[in-house]
Amino acid sequence: MKFYDTIFAAPALELDIKINNKKIIKALKQIQKQDPGRVVSNAGGWQSGNLDPKLEIFKPLTKHIIEASIEFSKNCKFKHGRYSISNLWANINNYRDHNDLHIHQYTMISGVYYLKAPKNCGNLVFRHPSPCIEYDWSKNKLTENIEYNSGLYNFVPKEGQLLLFPSWLEHFVRPNLNKTQERISIAFNIALL
Repeated sequence: MKFYDTIFAAPALELDIKINNKKIIKALKQIQKQDPGRVVSNAGGWQSGNLDPKLEIFKPLTKHIIEASIEFSKNCKFKHGRYSISNLWANINNYRDHNDLHIHQYTMISGVYYLKAPKNCGNLVFRHPSPCIEYDWSKNKLTENIEYNSGLYNFVPKEGQLLLFPSWLEHFVRPNLNKTQERISIAFNIALL
C-alpha cells in the first residue's frame, strides 16, 4: 500500500550565514539607547521600530535575505518578480521575555536572523495551520510526533542562522530562560513586487 502524498505543507528555509554579528549587535545597542521600542507581539524585551535595511551595517545581512527569498520563492513556485524587504526590526529578549502567538500580515515571506542565541534562550515555535489538529490527534494517541500529526514545531535558534517561512504561518517565541544572556535577533518581511 502506498502512503498518501502530503496534501498541504508549510515550507521553511534554514541557512547558516557568516557575517559580523558583533558589529551589528553594537549598532543595535546604540539604536536601543535612542529608541524606547514598541510592543507588537513581544511580552517584555525590546523590539525596535522599523530599521532601514539600506543602512550600510545591514547590507551583508540583507544580501543574504534577498538571495534566500529568491530560493524560497522558487521552491514555492511564486511568480518571478523583484523581492524587497518591506520591514526589518530588532528583538532583544532578556530573561523570561517572549513573543506571543502571531502572524505577519500583508506580506509573502517572513524570517528571522539570530545574532545571539545562547542555550535555553527560547525556541521559535510554529503552530500547525489547523489549530484543530490536536483535538482528536492528541499526543496521548500518538507513538511519536512527525510532520503529519504534530500541532507544534519547535525550532531551536542558533547564532548565525537565517530562517525563512510563510508569513501566514502562526508562530511564537518561548521565554528566554537563560538568566545571564540575552537573545538578539533581526526579524523581517519580504514583499514580491
